[in-house]
Amino acid sequence: MNDHDRARRNDLLFAFAPALFVLLWSSGFIAAKAGLPHAAPPTLLRLL
Repeated sequence: MNDHDRARRNDLLFAFAPALFVLLWSSGFIAAKAGLPHAAPPTLLRLL
């Protein structure tokens, strides 16, 4: 792998990092909303 390929991979990582963060962050909210009615709070906290 040469420097150009490595730089391009880093550019793609930096371009998609915000979208990846939002996706992971929002999926935690969805999991909490789905699990809250069915689990005790300590159990839910241990899973998340």
